[in-house]
Amino acid sequence: MTQEEFETMVFWTAAGVALFFLILIAMFIAIFASTIRSRRREEQWGAEEWAQLVAPSKAEERERRVAEERDRALSQVVELARSHAIVLSRKYHAHVDSDDYGTTDFNLEGWRKDIDYFVERVVRQALGFGKNSTLWSDARFRQEVYNIIVIIATNISSQGELGSEEISKMSGYEFEHHCALLLRESGFEVTVTQASGDQGVDIVAKKNGDVMAVQCKRQESPVGNKAVQEVSSGRRHYGAHYAVVVTNSTFTQAAKELARTNDVFLCHVSELGSLPFPPKKGQ
Repeated sequence: MTQEEFETMVFWTAAGVALFFLILIAMFIAIFASTIRSRRREEQWGAEEWAQLVAPSKAEERERRVAEERDRALSQVVELARSHAIVLSRKYHAHVDSDDYGTTDFNLEGWRKDIDYFVERVVRQALGFGKNSTLWSDARFRQEVYNIIVIIATNISSQGELGSEEISKMSGYEFEHHCALLLRESGFEVTVTQASGDQGVDIVAKKNGDVMAVQCKRQESPVGNKAVQEVSSGRRHYGAHYAVVVTNSTFTQAAKELARTNDVFLCHVSELGSLPFPPKKGQ
């Protein structure tokens, strides 16, 4: 082999090796770039998936806050209407006109104006609801406010107390807030639980360090075992010392027996304002 042939062979060998390494480097760069792109896609997918997982919890939190605000507001409405009940009742009866023949006319438009005035000048100011209030813009909430005022104003007795007929006209929601008001007037610190997921407890009442779990049952038929079982279980969930079922009706014999063995206090709504506390065991 001549010197020239040897140099030519060395040149092409070196060129081949260089080309081989260039190919390896190109492959490495391609693999590295592909890996980076894959990781970015995974990170992006993970972020999107996390956002989807977190979003419902944020929505649930907003819903919970709105429900709590709604409960507090309606509870205040009940208190406001009760505190002005005699005046509201007088306003209502001023629109009732009976003649000598027993015919009765009612000035509905005038009564509506009186309610509107009370809502605008008393309720909205007390609740701090402006024109842009999200809660006040809810038509169902406004209707509940008007319903509470009408029920209390049109059914209040001369002593300023609601009778059994008036209570029977309440919705379950209104009955809960009526019971909450009675407990507040008796010196309890009261919280009305959420409409759903309340673990069988409608009201949590506190006084002197003791906690009482209350289930409210507004119904025509006697209250049975289920209410006793639910509030007994709810007592443990809320860490309450006592459990109470309050109703505008009566209790079945089975419910009374179960209440005695589970230390659940049963009472009529008319007794709630003077409820002995702590409740007597086995009653």
